[in-house]
Amino acid sequence: MAANEEIRAGRSEDGRPPENHRHRLAVLPYLAARPLIEGLDASAEVELIRSSSADMPRWLASDTAELAMLSPVDLQRFARPLVILPAGCIASDGPTMLVRLFSRVPPEDIQAVWTDPASHSTMGLAEVLWSMKYHRHLRTVPLATHLSDLPADAEAILLTGDCVVADPPLGFDYQIDLGAMWQRLTGLPFVFAVWAATELAHAELLNELLLDARELGRKRLGEIAQRYGPAYGWPVDLARRELTQHLSYELTDEHLEGLQEFFDLAKTAGVIDSARPIQVVTP
Repeated sequence: MAANEEIRAGRSEDGRPPENHRHRLAVLPYLAARPLIEGLDASAEVELIRSSSADMPRWLASDTAELAMLSPVDLQRFARPLVILPAGCIASDGPTMLVRLFSRVPPEDIQAVWTDPASHSTMGLAEVLWSMKYHRHLRTVPLATHLSDLPADAEAILLTGDCVVADPPLGFDYQIDLGAMWQRLTGLPFVFAVWAATELAHAELLNELLLDARELGRKRLGEIAQRYGPAYGWPVDLARRELTQHLSYELTDEHLEGLQEFFDLAKTAGVIDSARPIQVVTP
């Protein structure tokens, strides 16, 4: 049976999944995502699909995954409206190592940014911030090769995720923390990823399952930093500080306000064509 047929077949009349049904969740392969899925690796109810941000829309479009950790820009660019499950998010309300722009020139002089073409939301965030603060449009140059192949005259590069710490570029005099910059300009947290779906057959069950994982992750942040940090290229102390002090995982009203503010500003800056209303499932 095809993956999309399996999921549709699992939508029973009483809202409960059939016996032995496994929920497929597409998750980001970063240290920052670990606290949201603590304990799920060993769960018989869940199958985790670890994949890059660029592949998340594909997992949802094909119905291979019931839920995916989706970035804000992909949430808006998806072919049809999506719903958000409120069980958690990846966000920052100030400094973070999750997204950083490295530059050879002062921030106000940056004109072109090299970046992974799949980094839609983080590049969108940079475009919004430069439009707000410097009234300048940033030109994007796709980085399709390794950092070692970056041209010597590349003035700026945007990195996201673990490579900010594990593989930072050399020879750049300026580092701009986009999470901190967003907070200073808007006073709001920035949401990097949410649990999104095309539709949910088992919203209440999945929300409860993911809330339990998030709560377990919150209690084990230090342990997660020690257990997984080095494997992702993080020194344990830095990983612990990022998870315990810089990132947040609860999708609050303030986080939804930050998400809406980004959508409105992204539309004004031309990052997205339109801003659909945020639809949060009420389990």
